Amino acid sequence: MHQFISSITSHNIPIRFISIVCLFIFLLSSCTPTYKADMLQDSIKRILKKEYDIENVQVKIIGKTLGVHLPLEKLFSANLDSFSDNTDEKSVEDLFKFDPHAMEKIEHVLFSMSRVIMSTDRPLDFYVLKAAETETTGIELILTGYISDMKRVRFWDIAISEYRKRLLHDLSVNRTIIWKRTIRDFFNHISQLSLTDLMKQYFTTTVTFKDISPFFYSQLAEAEYKDKLQFKLLRVKTKPISEKEVLVYVKVHVTYIPYEGYEQYEFLFENNAEHEYLFILQAEMTSYKIHRIIPFYYIDENRTVHTLDFPEELKIFDNIDMWSEEFELEEVFMGSFLAQQLTKRVQALIVQDERIQSIFPIVKGEFTYYEPITAGEGTDTEAGYYSFNYLTQTKDDLFSRERQTPSEDEMRGTKLYLLSKVFEEFTKVVYSYKFKDFEYVRLYNEMSKESITIPANRLEQFRKNKITIDALIGGL
Repeated sequence: MHQFISSITSHNIPIRFISIVCLFIFLLSSCTPTYKADMLQDSIKRILKKEYDIENVQVKIIGKTLGVHLPLEKLFSANLDSFSDNTDEKSVEDLFKFDPHAMEKIEHVLFSMSRVIMSTDRPLDFYVLKAAETETTGIELILTGYISDMKRVRFWDIAISEYRKRLLHDLSVNRTIIWKRTIRDFFNHISQLSLTDLMKQYFTTTVTFKDISPFFYSQLAEAEYKDKLQFKLLRVKTKPISEKEVLVYVKVHVTYIPYEGYEQYEFLFENNAEHEYLFILQAEMTSYKIHRIIPFYYIDENRTVHTLDFPEELKIFDNIDMWSEEFELEEVFMGSFLAQQLTKRVQALIVQDERIQSIFPIVKGEFTYYEPITAGEGTDTEAGYYSFNYLTQTKDDLFSRERQTPSEDEMRGTKLYLLSKVFEEFTKVVYSYKFKDFEYVRLYNEMSKESITIPANRLEQFRKNKITIDALIGGL
């Protein structure tokens, strides 16, 4: 799975979707604010419903970050499960294509977001779109952009080619989607499958009828007397507890109509009611299955339903707001945004540079930003800083058989050349954003375990060509 994601991320995402964003920006006209701050989320949903018949989006605003989540039945034309883990990169590139219908929906969402962003009185800095394949893989396409970049490219303050580099694009697996699908399909099939078939399809092989709680077993048993039985998932939160187990909190709304002849039946579970459960899911083969269901209720000897009073040591759901959900959105801040952008820029630079590749076939480099820490009780104030961790391997490192080994001068010269390119890119990008909330860059060699600290003022001297790369890194 990781190989697929790496390949798609590296090759297929940027041109299509980033070009779409650029096109939308130029189509938008400048005007006074149209979308009021307190109606922003509803405005996006209304546009998508009215103009594109897209209803199932979620919209969140965290701080100055606007996020939209778009669930899709299918993100790719090909089926990931049809490929083996040893599929080579070329076949992945040839066979993996974004599904045309998914692309169309993503275009509509991007355009709607752009319309609102460019004409609102709410102060926003970043936007995030997460388009997730909900029916199979749980893979999410994530696009993150800086709103001022959107405005700058519109007025030709930056080139479109530069704007493309500034947009973050990534793919990741959203495991909550996978776990939620198990729960959703289970509830959807309660009224359609027999108890035996439900057990076989959705429960782990070790679970038997007697392992199901009396409360939930009674609910399953009553299903055969209920017509149009529907369970609507109101809330799903997840918390992994081991490599192969996960806790899932579920809140459902239940509606039904008694079958003819059962109108006077005294159902334990009323129509139009809400129930809460904890599910324990276990990985079994290629899917997750139910290992245990813990209702928040119990049935007494008089067939009366009561809310269960969990003992203190079992109140694991008290912090349920901290558990993961399908659409997670964190506020985006400039320091970390630039670190991710710089990492992608450097990776592209390394791959395309023949001199670097001829000496170091494998080069890894990653920027990380560490936020400033304000002094508090028992802590000192710490300035923000960047860290660049890198690793280089020569051909001799990679193969045991005899090969022509680069000389020490070649390796040192190429390493200086590599770091020169890295810091040229770093100083150019950080300067263009006028970002100054860092005191230094920590340069760390993962092979030699050596590190040096480069003050921000020295980086500025390097940017102005006042010092060389050798002087900047102190002869490392």
